[in-house]
Amino acid sequence: MHTADPDLKTMKIESPQFRSIFTPDLEALVGLFKKYDYELRIAGGAVRDLLMCKEPHEIDFATTATPQE
Repeated sequence: MHTADPDLKTMKIESPQFRSIFTPDLEALVGLFKKYDYELRIAGGAVRDLLMCKEPHEIDFATTATPQE
């Protein structure tokens, strides 16, 4: 099981723009990573857009899974 860094700082986003990205396809992708106990996080410009209350048009992800996994 992967554990989070206890020093990691997080911020919760609850905007309509953030909620809009959770399409059925994204929910399926999240479920797949959770099934195998890997983290999946939004990264890159989408984070910037969400913090600026803009809807991202492209979403990049970071994960604890390796390419082989």
